[in-house]
Amino acid sequence: MIRVGSFVTRRWASRNALLVTVRNGEETDAFKTASNSFNSSFSNQLEAAGGLPKTGQVRNFFGVSDKYPIVTVSGHCEKDNSSSEGRDEQRENIRKAIANGVKSLNDFGIDNVDIATDGCAMAAGEAAKMTVWNYKQEKIDKMPKSFR
Repeated sequence: MIRVGSFVTRRWASRNALLVTVRNGEETDAFKTASNSFNSSFSNQLEAAGGLPKTGQVRNFFGVSDKYPIVTVSGHCEKDNSSSEGRDEQRENIRKAIANGVKSLNDFGIDNVDIATDGCAMAAGEAAKMTVWNYKQEKIDKMPKSFR
């Protein structure tokens, strides 16, 4: 009981989150680097959640890092470029994964989201910023304020 109380206190004091992308349920370099700083409860929570998320899925983990009270893992696929549409599918997949992850953090009162991805950093930044854009003030207040 005491541990839960201290976790809640730390969460509201920092209001930071980490968003990590994985490729179709497989570990990526970004995930491996980030998971090195997680405590032992992460593997238990990951196993209970059904493993790493597949394409389009998101998993939120609580209390697995001292720096980040919430760690979100979002899955994306490996689809290559579409010659018929003339767009970079890999960037689109990163955008979708980041957008899904940011949306999952809406109601947690997060101020800052750090993003770790093996994909294009520019696509990740675009997705994060466009996801929080909204013309309705009551929805703007729920979204994270900054991304790094």
